[in-house]
Amino acid sequence: MIAWWNQEIIDRACIQVTARLAEPRPIPGPEDIRERWLDMEYVLAVADERFRCTYFGGEAYPSFMPNLGPDAFSAYLGAELVFAEGTTWAKPLLTDWDNPPSFELDFSAPWWQKMESMCTEALEFAAGKFFVTIPDGHGGTDGLAGLRGQQQLCYDFADRPEVVREAIKKLDQATIDYYERLFPLFHRYQEGACGFVPAWGPGNTMTSQCDFLALVSPDMSKELIMPGIRMETDYLGHSVFHLDGPRALPHLDMLLEMPGVEAIQWVPGSGNPSASHWLEYLKRVQQAGRSLWLSVSGPDEVEVLMRELSPRGLMMCTHVRSREAADALMADVARWTTDRR
Repeated sequence: MIAWWNQEIIDRACIQVTARLAEPRPIPGPEDIRERWLDMEYVLAVADERFRCTYFGGEAYPSFMPNLGPDAFSAYLGAELVFAEGTTWAKPLLTDWDNPPSFELDFSAPWWQKMESMCTEALEFAAGKFFVTIPDGHGGTDGLAGLRGQQQLCYDFADRPEVVREAIKKLDQATIDYYERLFPLFHRYQEGACGFVPAWGPGNTMTSQCDFLALVSPDMSKELIMPGIRMETDYLGHSVFHLDGPRALPHLDMLLEMPGVEAIQWVPGSGNPSASHWLEYLKRVQQAGRSLWLSVSGPDEVEVLMRELSPRGLMMCTHVRSREAADALMADVARWTTDRR
């Protein structure tokens, strides 16, 4: 993985390939949806069983993320979480800019205490079994969107930019405080770190993101959002930026100007063509000297990407039908890498 961060080749381009070894056994769990999120004995048992039945080839490794959903950061600041099958969301808490909530993390708050206990329980359970990733942050602007509501925050960007700017600054600092609290905990149990993108790195490695980028213009993001992303990625030892969907692409060049953004995870988004259909942007990332992490539809698309892109700093993640197919694909990637050198 260090070679991937450094855009070096050891023997082939990097690939994370998995295959099903057996059908996971059903794990009895709580009937209540909320408890299916919060009952860590159940959540960890499900993850452990899934990993037991999975072959991890190449740079793939079993990883688990303690998870309260994409609006968890807003919950740490006092918002109410709503639990559903497969996701959660926060009820907007910021209804009046004249009476805003605190934008500082309170580590005694109930949802923070729950997340910290989930992390500790996962780290203790996972020892020698799998890797535990730093929970998805969604601080900064995304945290403000959770507190305010996305639509209302879009209006605020246009109507009250100075108020928004000050709130984002405070939430950007809260993001650093979040890392300062979590990284020491994780480093007591594990070497290195990663976020929800399985791109392990030494020290304080994390996935950075701002899904709200898709809702604003480059001019607005340059003024209000990018300073916080720069602050976050400069703080981290290694960071891969999660770029989510075509509406985020107008911001790509600004991200590539940031020294702390060492890699881009490109996610085309539901209903859009897969990774190999975005070669113009993928080549732009590589030309800027950044690594790429791509979810790939299968061996055929792996071959296309190997033909069109540099193998240096390229990470492809895919799933195949069997362990034998995974091993064959890794051998093909080694051969295609040699052909490109």
